Amino acid sequence: MKRFLWFIPILVGTVFLSCKKQPTTPETGSIQVNSIPTGASIWLDNTDTGKKTNCLLENISVGEHSIKLTLQDYADYDTTVVVCENETTTVNTTLTPTLTITATGVRVNNGTQTHFTYRFNYDNHLNHLYITFPNYGEHENPADAGDKVANTDYHSYFQAGGAQMPTGNHTLRFLGSCGGSAYEKSVTVNVQ
Repeated sequence: MKRFLWFIPILVGTVFLSCKKQPTTPETGSIQVNSIPTGASIWLDNTDTGKKTNCLLENISVGEHSIKLTLQDYADYDTTVVVCENETTTVNTTLTPTLTITATGVRVNNGTQTHFTYRFNYDNHLNHLYITFPNYGEHENPADAGDKVANTDYHSYFQAGGAQMPTGNHTLRFLGSCGGSAYEKSVTVNVQ
């Protein structure tokens, strides 16, 4: 009988261990994130994943998640997706270019003219260029309208009928279209 008594604690321990709740694997799925152009940074639930499009995000908990894509010179893209267990949810988007304009200005011809140089980062069509001078209000130079090529310098001259042009901050307001969308952008230039 003593030979079998040592067996009872092992048997009881085995029964208790087998009754212990086994850990369950969390329910997960995947998100395939694609963009045109590729190379956008992927943010999941406001956290940078460190990954870039086009990419598969794996082991994502089941439920609703926010996705944000960021890429220089493009508007951020935000969406919400629902991840289902053992399934892949797909995000496909074409990112929208963000038009940026750089400009400089200088007085020329003994201060009777102001010469502005400006450039765009994308091809676009400029409908109107308005310039606001200190103490002179807003003026348009219709000659500036037309198709504009990216990364090309464009020039605009303004004069005040022989009077001295003002120094200080001038606002250039551009109205046009880029990539099929209308835009209105303003740039402040300090003229000395």
